[in-house]
Amino acid sequence: MGAQKGKHGLEVILLDASKFYLSLTRSMLLHMSVGRIRAYEDPVTALRGLLLEPSGLIIVDAQLPMTFSCLRLIRGLRHASLAPLCFVPIIVTTAWPTEQFIDNAIRNGAHAIVAKPFSPRSLKQRIDWALGDHHRLVINRGYYVVEDSIKSVEERAKRASPPALAALLRGSDQPFSDVTAVQSMIDMILSSDADGDDKTRRAA
Repeated sequence: MGAQKGKHGLEVILLDASKFYLSLTRSMLLHMSVGRIRAYEDPVTALRGLLLEPSGLIIVDAQLPMTFSCLRLIRGLRHASLAPLCFVPIIVTTAWPTEQFIDNAIRNGAHAIVAKPFSPRSLKQRIDWALGDHHRLVINRGYYVVEDSIKSVEERAKRASPPALAALLRGSDQPFSDVTAVQSMIDMILSSDADGDDKTRRAA
């Protein structure tokens, strides 16, 4: 629903207030041979561009100016009145993936969360997952959310919470070995495996 599957024809909106990560993520996407990348540092400008010309994928960083937070942006983009824009997959990148933020991002309509600093492989895995055919967007009080991700978050809320992500974080300069552990924890939080068996977990 909404997104183009083939990355060669895919248009990506990239929004990050950090010039460094904007350039780094853009470089990663270029090596994935996406069709077009529109990069923005300012959420208002990015939103204006999206309204004028929707894309096939949105990648937005969590640390946007407080006047226009990441969660507020996602929530606004998911409003049913913005069809077909409200169906575009959204991936959130963050250096501080707390359990509360993950829950809020999913409840507001995000498809996936990627922990910073991420590798090209980690980013590609989440893009492939977000663009998959297996997702179903359902409407909730006028806003669309990803059904399987919402179910995963709700199932986790019913059972014991996994170890806090904060215990794995060492600031924004974690080495990749630590980020891998953080990303694994995000995957656990978003897993729909309520019984803790060996089912293959969905990528965050």
